[in-house]
Amino acid sequence: MSGVTDNLIKLAKEIMPLPSEREMDVLLATGEQTTIALTAMALHALGLQAVSLTGAQAGILTTASTPRPRSRTSRPNASMSC
Repeated sequence: MSGVTDNLIKLAKEIMPLPSEREMDVLLATGEQTTIALTAMALHALGLQAVSLTGAQAGILTTASTPRPRSRTSRPNASMSC
C-alpha cells in the first residue's frame, strides 16, 4: 500500500491547494478501509474468522469540538459478531 496516501494527498492538492480537514479525513479514510478489508481477507486465508469494521462500525465516536478528535468507545452494534 506504499505511496497510496501520498497519492491521495497529491490528488486533493491538485484540485485545491488547501482542502478542508473534513474532506481530507474522508479521502484518507478510503485507504484505511482498503487496508482493513485486505487484513480480514488475509486472516480468512489463514483459516481465521475476521470481519472488517470502520471506526464507526466498531463504536468509536469522535467530536468536532477538539483539535484532534478523541475516541470514545461504546458498545459495538450487537448484530455484528466476529
